[in-house]
Parts: sequence; C-alpha cells; structure tokens
Amino acid sequence: MPMGTLTQVSMIPVTLNIVGDTAVEWPGQRLTSAASRLVALILLLTFDRGKPKSRRSLESMLFEEDVPDQEAAHNLRQLLYRLRRMGLEVTDTAGLLALDGVSVTDALDSFNGLSAVERSELSVAGSSPVPGWHPKLPTTFLDWLDAQRIALSAKIRHVLLNDARALSASGDWVNTTKTAQLLGNLGAPDGDWRLLHAEALFMLGRNTEATESLDVLLSHASSEAQARDARALKARIARPVTSSTPPRMRGRGKPLAALNQAWIDAQSGGARLASVIGPPGIGKTRLSDEFASVVRMRGGTVLTYRCDPLARPYPLALFAHILPDLRNRRGSLGTKPSHLAILERLRPTGAGEEHGEFEHYTPEQLRSEMHDALADLVEAVSEEAPLLIVVDDAHLLDRSSTALLRGLITANNKARTLVLACCRPQESARELVSPSDRVSSQTLSPLGDAESRELLRDLTQHHRWDTAQFEGCLEQAAGSPFYLFALSRKDPMPDVPLSAAMDIASLAASSYYSLDGDAKTLLEVSILLGPLTTLARAQAIAELDELALLRSLRALEERGLVALKGSHLSPPHSLLRDALARLIPASVALVLNKRLAMRLVNTGIELRTFTGENCTLGGVRGG
Repeated sequence: MPMGTLTQVSMIPVTLNIVGDTAVEWPGQRLTSAASRLVALILLLTFDRGKPKSRRSLESMLFEEDVPDQEAAHNLRQLLYRLRRMGLEVTDTAGLLALDGVSVTDALDSFNGLSAVERSELSVAGSSPVPGWHPKLPTTFLDWLDAQRIALSAKIRHVLLNDARALSASGDWVNTTKTAQLLGNLGAPDGDWRLLHAEALFMLGRNTEATESLDVLLSHASSEAQARDARALKARIARPVTSSTPPRMRGRGKPLAALNQAWIDAQSGGARLASVIGPPGIGKTRLSDEFASVVRMRGGTVLTYRCDPLARPYPLALFAHILPDLRNRRGSLGTKPSHLAILERLRPTGAGEEHGEFEHYTPEQLRSEMHDALADLVEAVSEEAPLLIVVDDAHLLDRSSTALLRGLITANNKARTLVLACCRPQESARELVSPSDRVSSQTLSPLGDAESRELLRDLTQHHRWDTAQFEGCLEQAAGSPFYLFALSRKDPMPDVPLSAAMDIASLAASSYYSLDGDAKTLLEVSILLGPLTTLARAQAIAELDELALLRSLRALEERGLVALKGSHLSPPHSLLRDALARLIPASVALVLNKRLAMRLVNTGIELRTFTGENCTLGGVRGG
C-alpha cells in the first residue's frame, strides 16, 4: 500500500433493543434473552460507553462463585469465540476486553424515535428496559442489571413526562391521560403525573375520576406547591358552572323505567342485556350514570368499561379490564379452580398455579374454556350481590367481548347480572342490539321542546337570560342534552365576556387529533364545503381512493363527525363544527380552499366568497 494512503474502516452497527424487548442485533445476527450469557456479555461490553472490562470482572459477573477460576476463564474464552464467529471482534489489551470496530446505538434510540402519540399507546412492558428478563446469572450481574434498569427507567419517565406536558399544551387530552397513566404504571412519583392526568380527565368531562386522582395526590403531596395546585384544580372541578345543584335528568323517564324492569328481571330470571342507542351527545352516558346510581343504592355492584377504539384488535378487552374487580369480589371464591387458572392467561396475577394441560389445547378449545371461565366467574360474583356491567361506547367493543356478552345471556345462565351497553346506531353494534327474550333496547331521541326548556332552566337559573337569548339557545341545541349543557356555560350578561364552551372544545380537539391524515382531510373538506358537500365532491377534493374513503368514512361516522344523507355528507352539529373549524391549520385551509374553488368553478357553481388566494369558503379563512 502506498505511503500516506488512508483506509476507512467500516464500523459494525450494534443495536440494543432493550426497551420493550431483550435483544441485541447487528447485520445478519440477532441475539435474544434465550442466549442469556452472550446477551449479558454484550451488555457489559457496550454499556458505560464501551469502557473496557477486565477478564476477572467479566468472569465473576457471568459465572457463579463456585465455578473454578480455570473453568470460568475457559467458559469466557468460549463466549468470546462465539462472538467472533458471529462477526464481533473483542480486543484484549493487558487483560482489558472491549468490542472493536463497532458502533453501538443508544439503548433509547428506538424509543426516542417514536412520536409522543405512539409512545402514549405503549404498554408498561413496551416501555420498560429488558422487561421480564431474569437470567440465571450471578447476583453481581443481576445487581448491575438492576442499576441499568433504574437508570434507563428514569430516562424513559423523563421523556414521557415531557410528552404529557406537550400533549396537554396542545389540547390532546385523550393522549395526555394515556401518557400520564403510563407514567403512573411505570412508578413515576405522583407529583410528576397526577396533576396532568386529573386536568386531562377534567377536560374530557370525567370529573369523578379527576377528583379521585387529585385526592390521591393530596394524600401524600411531596411539596406545598403540589398540594396548592391540586387543591386549586379540585376547587375548579367542584365549582358549579351555572347551578349549585345538579340538574334533574329530563325526558328519560321511559328508558329509565325499562332499565329498571330489565334489572328486576335479571334478579329472578338470569342475565339480561339492555342496549341504549343514540347519536353522540344524546344522553346515553348520563342515563347509564343515573341508572348505575340507582343500582348502587339498591346494594348492587357496578362495573364500568369505556371502550377504546385502540383496544378493538385485542380479544376480550372488556373482560381483561374488569377481571381484577371480579376476582377481588368475595363471590369469586365460588369459581372453579380450573377456571381461575385459565383466567391467569387473560390477565396474570402471578399467584395462580400453572396448569400444563392448557399447553396442549387448540386455540378453539382455549377460547371455549376462557368463555366458560368468565361466565362462571360472573355468575359466582353475582351470587353475592347482583351485578351491573356498564359498557360505554359499546359499538367500539371487540368481537370476542361482544360474543361473550351474548353468551352470558343464554337460557342456562342464572347469573343475577344486567349488561348495559351504550352504543351509537352503527353496524358494529348490530350483534349487541339483535332482539331475543333476554335482550332489550332503548333508542334515545332528542328532547322535546318542553323537556329542553326544563333542562335549560335548571342549567341557567343563576343567569339573567332574556327571552330571545333563551329561545336562541333552545333552537341551536336542537334537543341535544350535550349542547344544552355546553350553551348554558355561556353567560349572556353584557358585562361578562362570553366563554368558549369547554366541553365542546375538548370534544372537538380529542376527536380531531385522534383521526389519521385521510380522515382528517375528509372532515376538513366537509366543514369547508358545508351544504355543498356531496360524497363524490368530497372524495375528489380530498383526493382519496375508494379504500381510503371507506376507512375515513368509517372513522368519522364512528365518532359522529359526519353523516351521509342521500348523496350529501352532513357535518356535525353547528357548535361542534365551529369548534373543529378552528382547529384546521391555516396552511391546510389555504390549500383545500384552492381545491374547493377550482372544483366548484369547474362545476359552474358561483363563488362569491372566493377571492384568489385569500378565500373564506365554509367560514374557515385560509391565507
């Protein structure tokens, strides 16, 4: 080689996949926790920025004390030989070993590469370093591993805490609650996450849960500042907006009476399923809360599950959620031991014994056993006290949970249980509302004029509303209890500035930011076009193919953001539509307005509001 010629040595990239997994990868190779000593050796050589380790220290951390020194040295040489065979070279400089010619990625690189929303969806295991890895190695290594876990966990919690703060600042309350709860599950101090969690719950209208979270924080606040902030938020939640007493439920006497009858029937004739059907904001959750209060006063047990669309792919998500509560009830002692054993597979407690016979079951047999076990547990628990299971947003329920709910109400099930499913009128809820002897359904309609007036009077009794303002509010709400509540928060007194309806803004933000790009674009087009929105026109302007259009329509209809009436796409209620319109970025509005203008001009529709690049179609300004 000529003098002065430099050669570029290519480095072997080594990736430590140890957050949510236990694996080490480099080109052509992947080591998992099954190769415990090799993985341990690589971790020892790559942590501490690759600082060399002495042979003696590696031998003591990888092999037990009772292994003779010569045997330990031989075993280490064998491990190093295996690494060389797999492409990793280890240099020995005066008894100090180090990996040579490698570039090691930071253990948190893959975790940091996720977006805040993606991290909010992670499980505890998925955001923990080397989860579930307990190798049979000397105590010295296990102590070292625990120290690394603690250090990495602290960094992970720091990232998640910044995520929660950023999500809260952007008004993404749904993902703020998820991230904050994940922090709590990862062992973060209450003061780091509970205030963010409680505020997000409050903004989502879940005041009881928010107050409970604050009570926990106040019980052991680490500083006076934390306690002061928690008390201030708790006072804000408890502060009546327009009335010192909660309003009576109006216009729902018949559905409530029907639920009462279903509850009575379940006590004597076995399990029942009652469905409450209606569009968003019609009062399904309010009715279920009212009925749940009645059941509690009568000595019944109430378990509530709010369906999450992200949990839909996971079988039996409903029962995985309520299983701990069911197992903690005294009545669960009446469940067959074999059934309790198989339920360990659904949500492990670590206390149950392993039953080897399950290993030989087919998936169909396991599914059948799981269904029998859950039905047995529900029946046993209901023997102690009658049981009400409330499933909110049941149209988002996974198929396995839906099938099991239907199975609970078969003729041979004597459980004193009523399942109350609140769902929107969608195809996904068809199996829940299909009629049978043990299934009933109630469809909620908008409140009548008299009922709306009574509710609005209850809500505004401390405000000075004149007749025109009162009538305008009634007309705008169109019989929707949700919008009556929202409008009642606006104080029409001339010396008090109008306040934005917090619950509508929160609903708009959580709905808008939960959509993917295609669904968001289709919603934006429908808002901008307004009454001119036909399905074909919206598809063309959004530039969606048929599959993307179907997915987007499904997502929007499930959230109650659009409805198809004939060939026209109808946007949501005007109050929600206005709140959504304010969330559309100006740059997006500008581009879409240009498309709208060209499309409408080409179809011969006059555009009086279109003024080149500075247009205000549909009430959203772009430019």
